[in-house]
Amino acid sequence: MSALFITLTFGRIREGKRDVFEQSNATIAQLVEAEEPRVIAFHASLTEDGERFAGLQFHPDAESMAYHLQVVRDAVAASAEHWRSRSSKCSVHRTT
Repeated sequence: MSALFITLTFGRIREGKRDVFEQSNATIAQLVEAEEPRVIAFHASLTEDGERFAGLQFHPDAESMAYHLQVVRDAVAASAEHWRSRSSKCSVHRTT
């Protein structure tokens, strides 16, 4: 059996970009739902003040994550201007 692949992402939203960020995130979530049947879970949330976000993904294996990156590449690139990349962190966890 393949190892479960989990990612946690945290970051800050640029001032005044909450609405645009939420719209971009909804677009990405729709892509994941429509194009990635193997994804086990894909969740994102904002803090109440709208300044920070957190994302959580569960994939059945690394190949699913690699495919995910291909599917969302353009949408993520388009939304990157709405969050502060220097403040973003991503950790990857793999079960055995």
